[in-house]
Parts: sequence; C-alpha cells; structure tokens
Amino acid sequence: MERARASFDALASLSDPLRVPASERTYGRQFAQMYDYRLAVLRRRAREAAMAQRPDTCVNATYIERLLDIPPRQMCMVVGTFYSAMQLKPDVLQDIARDLSLPAPPPRTSYVDTEHDELFLEDQSGRVRVVGDLLRPGTQLAQTCVTGVVACVIGIETPDGDLEVHHVFFPGLPPTAAVSYLAAKQLPRPRTITTSSFLQVVCTWESRIHAVISLGTC
Repeated sequence: MERARASFDALASLSDPLRVPASERTYGRQFAQMYDYRLAVLRRRAREAAMAQRPDTCVNATYIERLLDIPPRQMCMVVGTFYSAMQLKPDVLQDIARDLSLPAPPPRTSYVDTEHDELFLEDQSGRVRVVGDLLRPGTQLAQTCVTGVVACVIGIETPDGDLEVHHVFFPGLPPTAAVSYLAAKQLPRPRTITTSSFLQVVCTWESRIHAVISLGTC
C-alpha cells in the first residue's frame, strides 16, 4: 500500500513581506532609561533591607553613591544591578553573522562556563567586578545573583580593583497596601446563599435512566 502524496504551499509571497531584511535592521534602540529608573526605585528598598537585617554591619560601612567612587581598602556599601558576563551565551553579532550566510556555531546544551564566567555590579557610572567566597560558582547565592537583579552589596576593594563581597541584600517584594481593622469592619458583608442539590438515578428494566434533580435555595 502506497501512501498518497499531499501538496504543500509555503505561501512565500505572503511571508516574505513580513520579514525585515538584514540590511534594514537597526539595533540602536536601547532600554538604558528603563533600567536606570528601576535601579533608582529599588535602591532605597535595598538599603532598607540591609539596615533591617544587619544594622551593625551597615553602620561600619560607608555608603557610596557611585560604583566608580569606591575608596580603596575601606568597607563600603553600594547598590547596583548584577550583570553576568557569560562567554558562551548568544549575542547579536552571532545572529547577524548567521543572517549573512556564515556557518552557525554548533548548538550548546548549556551556556554556563564556571571557569570563564564573570559577575559584575553596575550602575549609571560603570561596572565593577565582584569576587569572594560568597559568590563562588555553584553556591546558592551565586545562582541568585543573575543578570538584572538589584542588590545592596557590602564589601571592600581588592588590590586588583575588584569588589570582595562580604554581604548581599535584596530589596524583596514590594509592600502591600494595609487595610485597617476598622475599615474592614465597615465593608458591606455579602449575602450568603446556600444551594443544595440531590440527584436520584433510577434504572428501569428497559435500561432507561431517569434523573430527578431537586434544587432548594434558602
């Protein structure tokens, strides 16, 4: 038995106009303003979380507004956004090369390279590499500090210019609007409606099923 062939039309005349040619693509639009606003909003909450969890440590650390102003050999507190520099992750240049008919890189099962990946903390002024035993690859804290996470970091600058991390604090979830007890008592209480049902199935000798449904409402 031979399987019949089915005809297929990809409708190239309809799909081609929907694709943007490589020569007309632009990559100039960035989202720096959105990230700056997000960091400004979460900066205060991250500092408050640090003061609530370790007030004694925060008192001994000097708060620095800009990452590039970190003083040497001094315990300081900074707030920024984590950025994980992963050498194996896809980038825009590889996508452009693929569009220009260059050979694509082989597929990968993982983009994590513990020997070459680096973790940075950045703000509007620049970036600083963060190091330390707390952020060793494989630890729970290192897996939490991924790209885009805002945190308050307490540490000291190393002779190489890196920031050795001693404590990391996260801003947490946004606060919820509290409802007072008196306001809750003044809210109108909904009417309670109770519905009961009874299903009785009777089978006769003719194999017919009769359902009698009784509904009562109070």
